[in-house]
Amino acid sequence: MTGIVMKDLYNNLMNKLNTAKPGDSDMQDVIETLKETHATSAGLKAFCTWNCLSTIETCRQCCGGHGYSSYTGLASMANDFAVHCTWEGDNTILTLQAGRYLVACYNDAKRGKKQPDGVAYLNRIPAIIEEKCVAKSQADLLDFKIIERAWCAVAANVVRKAGEDFNSCIARGVSNEQAHEECSAARLHAAKIHSFGYLFRTFAKGIADAPAGIKAQLNRLCALYGLFTIAENSGAFLHAGHMTPLQIDWVRANVDILCRDVRAEAVLLVDSFNYPDYIVNSPLGRYDGNVYERYYDQVKRANPPAPHPYFDKIIKPLLTRQVSEEDELELEEEDE
Repeated sequence: MTGIVMKDLYNNLMNKLNTAKPGDSDMQDVIETLKETHATSAGLKAFCTWNCLSTIETCRQCCGGHGYSSYTGLASMANDFAVHCTWEGDNTILTLQAGRYLVACYNDAKRGKKQPDGVAYLNRIPAIIEEKCVAKSQADLLDFKIIERAWCAVAANVVRKAGEDFNSCIARGVSNEQAHEECSAARLHAAKIHSFGYLFRTFAKGIADAPAGIKAQLNRLCALYGLFTIAENSGAFLHAGHMTPLQIDWVRANVDILCRDVRAEAVLLVDSFNYPDYIVNSPLGRYDGNVYERYYDQVKRANPPAPHPYFDKIIKPLLTRQVSEEDELELEEEDE
């Protein structure tokens, strides 16, 4: 769903640029759309490629020694994909650019300027900064509205921190560029947290338009993503004071339950992408599930049976050599 939203955002921008003329009354709106499109695409490119590489590595480790075998494809996949974190824009630089946009949006929101949908939570500053999670039980934390408000509140907190760090630098008299440089760590953190929440919001929104037959499965996946990422970033939620340690415990308990439920549907969910065996190119991901048979077949194809030169030249002569009487006498003398 996030990809669809990003595509629509891009097409909207291109339509505005193609019809824009000097002196147009809506030129400022075009510029704002350009800023939003660049910042959103920059943040998502970095976020998605970093997480994809991390997922490949997690899958490789979950497969034990097989994950490191060249026959299973995961090792080469990790090597081939790593470059995506650098080309078409280095991820750290792109994330910092997204953070720079968030700082600008924060300051605009403070001045009362309405912010676009992607950062609409900043329109509720300063009230959103003080919001607390309203969950009273573990079950409450399966409510998408509670999860969404949690991400919005925490994103607002980290963006505010980056914005105030920037403003403090400006107040000291440093240049605009130097101020951005000094708050780089805060910008990076703000952009990452914002991206987590952005993906959850677009995922949850997309489910509303999904066919009824798959809504239950998508709801479980969306809840798992929202809660798992909260658990992975629990420090930010505790630091913002939005959640209590007990609520974080409930989040982790729900993740365990959702992992159990989603596991029963994992094969079907993967098959829904309709990747053929040729594309997967791994015995561990074969459609028929015959892992070890396919694994062994692949090894045999890569190593066809043939006399081994090392064996014939070195090992076999030692095994088949005839021991002479002189050799036997030497061995007996050595034993004595």
